[in-house]
Parts: sequence; C-alpha cells; structure tokens
Amino acid sequence: MDKTKTVDQVGLITSKDLTEITSLFEKDNVVVSPSGMAKDKRVIPGVLSLLRQDSTGECFLRWTSYKYRAEKEKQTNLATRISDFDSYELKIPIKELRSIKKYVPSIGGGTPYIIVQTNSGVAFPPFYFNEGGVKEFLRNFKEHVNLEKSPLDHNLLYLNDLTDPLTRSKNALDVAISFGGQYTNVTSADNYLRDFSMKLLSTFSQVPKIGRRAVNVVMGNGGMNEIGYPENTTNRNSKSVSSTLGNFELLGESRLEGGSFTLPTSERSKPVSPSEWCVSFDSTGNLEATHNYLLQRIFSGGADPSIRAEVWKFLLRYYPWNSTLEERNKIRSAKALEYALYKKQWTSITPEQESHHSKFRHRKQQIEKDVWRTDREHPFFKDKRGVGLQRLSDILTTYCTFNFDLGYAQGMNDLLAPILILMEDEVDTFWCFKGLMDEMAGNFDKDQIGLHKQFIELERLLNIFDPQLHAYLKSADSLNMYFCFRWLLINFKREFSLPDIQVLWEVCWSLQSSRKFHLFIALSILLSQRETILSQNMNFDDLLRLMNDLAGKIDLDKTLQIAQSLYRNFENLDNDVKSNVTDVKPK
Repeated sequence: MDKTKTVDQVGLITSKDLTEITSLFEKDNVVVSPSGMAKDKRVIPGVLSLLRQDSTGECFLRWTSYKYRAEKEKQTNLATRISDFDSYELKIPIKELRSIKKYVPSIGGGTPYIIVQTNSGVAFPPFYFNEGGVKEFLRNFKEHVNLEKSPLDHNLLYLNDLTDPLTRSKNALDVAISFGGQYTNVTSADNYLRDFSMKLLSTFSQVPKIGRRAVNVVMGNGGMNEIGYPENTTNRNSKSVSSTLGNFELLGESRLEGGSFTLPTSERSKPVSPSEWCVSFDSTGNLEATHNYLLQRIFSGGADPSIRAEVWKFLLRYYPWNSTLEERNKIRSAKALEYALYKKQWTSITPEQESHHSKFRHRKQQIEKDVWRTDREHPFFKDKRGVGLQRLSDILTTYCTFNFDLGYAQGMNDLLAPILILMEDEVDTFWCFKGLMDEMAGNFDKDQIGLHKQFIELERLLNIFDPQLHAYLKSADSLNMYFCFRWLLINFKREFSLPDIQVLWEVCWSLQSSRKFHLFIALSILLSQRETILSQNMNFDDLLRLMNDLAGKIDLDKTLQIAQSLYRNFENLDNDVKSNVTDVKPK
C-alpha cells in the first residue's frame, strides 16, 4: 500500500494511519456517479473495503476507483488531478460514522446501494452495488462493528452507541471531505465556527448536490424513483390555499402582480409591568384566575426585565400557575433537596471510578470543553475561574446525570446560558432548564426526529404563505430547509442579543397550548429575505451564508410583529389545512 503524503491528502486518514493494515472485506464493482444516478453514463466503478489498522484495532471504510488504483500503481502525481472525478478515493474512520442507510430492492426494482453518514451530518454519495452484495457487505461489517437498527426505519443502521447524542457532536465534526480529488478540511476553513450547529452546517455546505440529496434519504425525506435513487417528496401532500385570511390576502403569486410584496404585521404591546404582575395574584399568591390574561400579555409584549426571573419560573413549569405562595416555597425547598441528590450522584464519583466509566467521562469532558467557550464576552462568564462558568458546568453535568438517556450534546450550553444569567441561582436555573429541555429534547435525540419534523412543518407553512418562494426553493434543491438548522436547534439564541433573546423566548413560551411559534419566527425572517433570495437566484450554499450572516442584524420587534400576524391568520385557517402542517410524522 502506498503511504505517500500526496495520496493521503485526499482522504480522511493520514499517512501515519496506513501502516499494518488488514483487509476484512472487499466488494468489487461498487460505483458512484457525479449525478447520483445508478444508470448515469459516467458512473465510476471501484472497490469498497473494510480495513483494520492492526496497531490500534481501529477500522475504516474505503472506496477506491479502479482508475485511482491504476494511477497509484504507476506512481502518478495525483495532486495534479484535482479536477478529475475519476481519480477518486474516500477513506472514512468507522468511529466518525453515524449511520448506514441501505436500499435493497426486489427483483427488477433498481440498483441496491448504501449511503453512509458521518457524525457531523455529512452524507456521502450513494455506493451502488452493481452486482448486488449489500446484505453480504453488512453481514461482514457487523462482525467487526456494532450496528443497531433504527426503531423507526429498519433500513437505517446506527453505529458507535448513538443512544449517546454526544457521539454526534464531539471531535468528529472536524471531518474533511474529498470529492473529485479536491481536499477540504472543514476545521481549517471554518476555524471560527466552534459550536455544534455551525460546524455541522459548514460541513454540510461543502457537500455538492448529490451529497445533499443523500442527506434527504438519511433523514427519511423522500421515496425512491424507478432506478432506486431517492426523490424529494416533501411537498407531495401539501395543500395550497387561495382564500383570504382575516384582514389580509394570502402571500402568493397574486400578491406580486403589481411588483410589490407586503408582509402583514400586528402591533406589539408594552411589556407586563411589575405592578401589573403583582396585582394579578390573589391574597394567597395564586395566579389561576388571571394566568390566561397574563399569557396573552406576555405573547403580545413580553415581560419587564425586573420581573422576568419570576415570570420564567411559571412559563417553564417550575411553578404551577395555580400554586399559592406557601406552596411555591415548599416546592422550591423540595426541589433544592432533589437537585442536591442528583448533583451528589456525580460529584461523589472517585477518579478511579470515573476511569472505568467512559461514557460519563466523555460527556463530562465535552461539557467542560463547551462551557469554556460559552458567551465568554458576558460579564457573568468572563472570569475563567468565576462562579458563572462553574455553575454552567455543574448544571449541565447534573442534567446529564438526571437524564442519562439523553445525556449531553452541544447546543444545550447555549440554551442554558441565558437562563443562568437571569436566575443566577443554581437550583432555580436547573429546574427551569429542565422545563425547557422537556420541550426541546427532540432536537438532541439520536434520530433528530424532532428537528426533522420542524423542517417539514416550516416548509409547509412557507407553501401556505408564499407559494412562489416555496416553488423557488424546491427548484434550488433547498426545500429541506436545512439552512435554518441553527435557528431551530437552539431557538435563535445565536441570532439575537441577550435582551432580545429573552423577549423572544418568553413570547414563544407564553403559547402554552402550542409550542410552534418559533416556526412563525423562522418564517418571518425567511420572508423578510425573499427579495434577496429570488433576485440573486440563491442556491443552498448562498442561503446558508445569508441566514448565518443575519446574526445580530435582525430587528426583533418587526420580526415578532410579522410572526404574530402570520400565526393569528394561520389559526383562522380551516382545520384540515392546519392539520396538514401540524400532523407531521417523519418517516
């Protein structure tokens, strides 16, 4: 095996890793194609191998084109062939893999293939098995690597203990991708993007169209066409609406005949004042009689900063709305004892015990790594030895112990920080954060079903309110809405200043009957950029850059005015139209 540095620069394994390699399994005539189609005339045949490095025991998957192999034998300088897709080699460490999606058709049903996806969310082009053998390959694969079937899709296999969301967010985000001999190291290209969502999206934006189409399959988005390649069917069941909603016409092509596009708005109210909050309690400190009114007020105006900490305890279900002051004092005392119990479970772990508890150790290390870079510009977290960072770390680690099935994943630190800054108290912060995570845990589960459901819901809302932009995104292969990933993952936390995000969050939480308002905020931002998107014919990469560049530049009041108007008009739609948006069941 050639160990020259030039050859290894196009893969995911360095030359020092290519010593003492044992081939565990090989399959000939496994092809990829630039278009992603199995019957493309430019399909590139090669060999798919499962290899093991004897010195470390680590395995990796390698696909090598026949032409690449031939040029290696001739000692051709591959570094000069960066535009030749036929000269292509891909090497992926098994530890960097998240899943394998298989497609094994019935006789005459198409070409069988697999799609591999990394922990960072990158899905590589399908590997087509022209002579069959997908089942044989996976059977051999299972002898050396642990595979677990997804409970939602038996054709989706997970690797590397993906019950742990941390696996998706640790150092595997620093993968490099090679297409057509071109080497891209995501870490060096986007070194400033250190958080989970940004690194995932930066990696994803490097993948050509074929890779993004592959991601649609891995995420369960689409069916199969006649040759066995997935087709996007997100909009198959969408319904267009041509009637009027309330006091404005639906946003569609009919709105554009005069060359203008006007977004609906609703006036915002003043925040709930301290006096308004105080007089809402009865003589026992109970809010049951007035809490619906308060929720409406918070939705339309937010809460005054001086009462925000107390308001959030109700919004995040730490305190029941029908509790008295005496009952809340008892609740807090009991919750303080309960928190101390959870915290003691991990603080009492000895160094020797921790050395035998790899999952806890790895989660703790990831928390420490993320805490170190969380909102360090804010005074509460500025001191590296201060109480702010210590409490942030302790709460995340305690929550990881409390909800061990979910554990910890990057992004949770972003959700916790604003709550801790507001509350300061460790016990109050933990239970408010727990209330938030009860709502947002789906964003961090192993299948990311929660996020995928939100992508579909947002896409269907767009189809209702702006069919023209919806149609354009479909033509640009961007209807999956992945460019909104960061918005939805951490609820716009990186898009607004701390004072603004506090208002945005409490507005979202005030709709206790429906936790969907953040989708209308996303729709509001997207519609505000429609002219830029359409006039510049943006593709997915352009959309991703545009949305990320909006951070810190979005007018919150205007965004909420538009979002609230969109939401209220959506509520006036017929139930069958609304259910098409809300009754989403991702495959």
